[in-house]
Amino acid sequence: MLFFSHEVNQFCSKSTLQQVFIDDFDTLDEQLVKKLQSDCNEWAPGIEIIAIRVTKPRIPGHLMANYEQIEAQSTQLQIATQQQKVKELEAETRKIAKRIGAQSAAEIKQIEMNRLVAAKESEKKIEDI
Repeated sequence: MLFFSHEVNQFCSKSTLQQVFIDDFDTLDEQLVKKLQSDCNEWAPGIEIIAIRVTKPRIPGHLMANYEQIEAQSTQLQIATQQQKVKELEAETRKIAKRIGAQSAAEIKQIEMNRLVAAKESEKKIEDI
């Protein structure tokens, strides 16, 4: 338990409240497991850390409201980013479809031109005969 408190203190002292509460909290458990397991391997071989679950810190209400607002804005940003990616993919798909249509039209024109040239050449051969 002494190692655990020390590692939590180390993590918190190197991080801001924003990092501890929002940004890095989801990885805190894994980070602590790795660090504690390495300490156990060095100081108490044979002990295996299976899992750690850290509860979210309690912060004053006015700060909590700010962080909830930040989380909501972050979620909105992620939604907007995903929507932008979808719009970009749709635009790219339309662009590709137009390009394919233009290539098909050009190929059809080329075939028609070749047919007309062949017909004109046939007419000229007939006239020459």
